[in-house]
Amino acid sequence: MSEAASQTLTTVEKLREAEAVQREAVSLLEITGPQSLLADALIRHGITLARLGETEKAEVDLERAMIVGVQLGTLDKAGLAALTMIEELEGLSAEALITNYERASTWLADFPSLELVQRVNDAARKVLVRLKGKLDPDEALDILLRKN
Repeated sequence: MSEAASQTLTTVEKLREAEAVQREAVSLLEITGPQSLLADALIRHGITLARLGETEKAEVDLERAMIVGVQLGTLDKAGLAALTMIEELEGLSAEALITNYERASTWLADFPSLELVQRVNDAARKVLVRLKGKLDPDEALDILLRKN
């Protein structure tokens, strides 16, 4: 086995171990709370699932994290979940990309940090690249500048 193949296998094994621990954490937090930690755990679990190629499960966890964040009024957590969907899930539809960009940019607007601004800007570029040719330029700009 080549060095690169061995490293890839090790990385996948570590991700699988992390996923099992995170799945247990999510299960425990669903029962015992606090719900704000549940939102964080769902985001982390969603990222790991996405990196393992389990995109449908990842999307479910990230959607759940958004719901928990909105229900708790912790829009920063909901916004991070929406942003993470754009960053981690390659197969999102154009509609899902736009919706999650709008959510992330709106929900994270009151939590400015240089890192978040950069991540939201990177997400905007990803959305534009994915939608290139599917929208006219004015419509794309309107989506990116829209505030809900």
